[in-house]
Amino acid sequence: DSQTYFMGGMLGWINQKWSGRSIPLERLGDTFFTLPALPLRGHPYNSMYGDRFSLVNAEFRFPLFAAILPGPIPIIPLYNITGVAFLDAGMAWGQEVPYEANFSDGGSLEYATNPADLNFQLQKQESKYYDGQTGNILDERPGDFVTNPDRYAELPYERGDILMGAGFGLRTILFGFPLRYDVGWPYYRDGFGGDPIHYVTIGIDF
Repeated sequence: DSQTYFMGGMLGWINQKWSGRSIPLERLGDTFFTLPALPLRGHPYNSMYGDRFSLVNAEFRFPLFAAILPGPIPIIPLYNITGVAFLDAGMAWGQEVPYEANFSDGGSLEYATNPADLNFQLQKQESKYYDGQTGNILDERPGDFVTNPDRYAELPYERGDILMGAGFGLRTILFGFPLRYDVGWPYYRDGFGGDPIHYVTIGIDF
């Protein structure tokens, strides 16, 4: 039986953020052998999962203070700060990824599914709409969506199996620990979108 891999985020992420999507646990092996396929910045943990994955990371690293201050100066951690610019891209496939809406009464409703087949498409943000009055899922935004905010709820999801993110960050050694800070933006089929995600992590790169 193949393992499940989840993508998004970084190893050692202190201020971690999850997508809210549940990892399938129908098989006993998923409970113990689900593994992260990281780093993929610009997205939260478990933005995509599958039993097969591919991942590419590209970073340009450059010194900051060491490049402009002459000679070794005992200003720690300032002297050791390194800047990075990065581009991460990955895809996971082989399992269907459901999108579910959770309600205050404890119920849930599946409103979209990213198929298991590999289609080599960059993710695209789409939305469906929940009509609280009728209980229906609408594919199109209703005309009175703005005037009736208590009736409708927007249900966002991503279509496609390629995740991309780009951004920049800092590296240093603090009290003997390799400390990293990154900020990444998700890149979708129609360009950058969504709020940036901040990563504070401890550990070496890759």
